Amino acid sequence: SSGQEAAMGANLAGGDIVIIATGVDRPSFFLFTIPEITRVEQLKGRRLGISRPGSSSDFAMRFLLQKHGLDPKRDVRLVPTGGTPKAPAAMQAGVIDGALVAPPVTSRARKLGFRELLDPQTLGFPFYSAALTARKSWLDRQPDVARRFMKAYVEAISVIHKEKPFTLRVIAKYSREREPEGMEESYQLLQNNLPRVPEPALDAIRMGLNILAETKPEVAAADPSRFIDTRFIQELKQSGYIDALYK
Repeated sequence: SSGQEAAMGANLAGGDIVIIATGVDRPSFFLFTIPEITRVEQLKGRRLGISRPGSSSDFAMRFLLQKHGLDPKRDVRLVPTGGTPKAPAAMQAGVIDGALVAPPVTSRARKLGFRELLDPQTLGFPFYSAALTARKSWLDRQPDVARRFMKAYVEAISVIHKEKPFTLRVIAKYSREREPEGMEESYQLLQNNLPRVPEPALDAIRMGLNILAETKPEVAAADPSRFIDTRFIQELKQSGYIDALYK
């Protein structure tokens, strides 16, 4: 898996890469700031943390700022922090004034007294901070393997939606999170934003192209359909396989 921006960038660079399914289909980040910032307009002139240039957090931050009338290149300074888990410490040290933070780190940011200024999920724009990708040539050569993989993936999604205790144990194991609040926030993010039918949408791709066009204007004319391959998800949806997982 990779972020939407990485998959699209690889495709634009000539790579044989397509998105075949989505993960969480809304931004998995929340905008936290130092306490004195109380309105989005006050971000102007501030230093905002991202993981690194070209990352999912960079991608989401740019779109979020644009949505609120701020120019990511002129109105703020985007500062790489090396990963969203490091953002609260960077705010504590005064290196940045705000950052996009994902669960379970959101719980830690609140306990440190930082302000949750904005939940990008409320804006309603599609965004894949994690997406399943594959080489299109491999999909053409190995359709049966790809089909079995996709069946396993949608079954795993159904387990997340149906079996909360098991899902919380898995979150704890792989995130190494021990705080109940952090695990619950991670779980709720999945419950609310992980679609039962993880089909990539062209709207999300168009939004991604608009962001990429800021630095590479030529990509604005790219056909959004070149970045996705929905044949296996469509097959499972139309056959009733996904619906049967929830009966």
